[in-house]
Amino acid sequence: MPLNWREKKKAGWDWWLSFSDHNQLPIRKPEATSFARASAFNKPVVNMFFDNLVNLMDKYNFSSCQIYNVDETGCTTVQTSKAVVAAKGQKQVGSITLAEKGCLETVVYAISATGQCVPPMFIFPRVNYKEHFINGAPPGSIGTARQSRWIDESAFIQYMHHFIKHVHCIKSEPVLMILDNHGFHCSLEAIDLAKEHRIVMRIIPTHTSHRLQPLDRSIFDPFKTAIDLAVDAWLCLNLGTTVTIYELSPTCLPGTDDCCDTSKCNCWLQ
Repeated sequence: MPLNWREKKKAGWDWWLSFSDHNQLPIRKPEATSFARASAFNKPVVNMFFDNLVNLMDKYNFSSCQIYNVDETGCTTVQTSKAVVAAKGQKQVGSITLAEKGCLETVVYAISATGQCVPPMFIFPRVNYKEHFINGAPPGSIGTARQSRWIDESAFIQYMHHFIKHVHCIKSEPVLMILDNHGFHCSLEAIDLAKEHRIVMRIIPTHTSHRLQPLDRSIFDPFKTAIDLAVDAWLCLNLGTTVTIYELSPTCLPGTDDCCDTSKCNCWLQ
């Protein structure tokens, strides 16, 4: 028996390395999860959600193009630093960013099970909205302004009208909308509007969207990664220049490989 076991009454570091290697137990950084989310995401709750979803599918016979997931995400003007190659043993590794702290803009997306995307709605952290805020945005996009920079009940109602306009909801072909249980999603006006246009709203259980929300699981992470890569490429060509909230909506960045025409493109506000 090792001497360390007798003196400190515990296994040593060498024993742990051998034990973890033999049983394939890697050390991983855990994802920060609140107690509410940890306790709410359980088998009965998940089973109930999917049972109700199956009942809706059997009742209305939705096709893939009639199933939409709606969610909001925040986009910041300061990119997140990615992994870089550095010399072994180097302790301090830095990456140039546009600023220490960025400004947040909310984007609302609706994407169908077939991949069809409704033009997004941009929510700017301003008191008054101006149409030039979304210059260069995807065709059909809309925008609004909220001093809180977050979506609220009136902004969601505005997005519902936008959604109805592009999805062309009709009574003979209802549409399934899956979304989280924020209070403004379940307002009386939103529910009445959905019933009027044959939109079946299915709410994801409380504190489970981090596992059950399709956009959170598969779309938003690569979406933000693409934004960070585009801003990194733009920063290399425009050192000392900052990106503002009005420059997050354009579909391409002048001076990068994604730009439609670097000599004529005006979708990136300078």
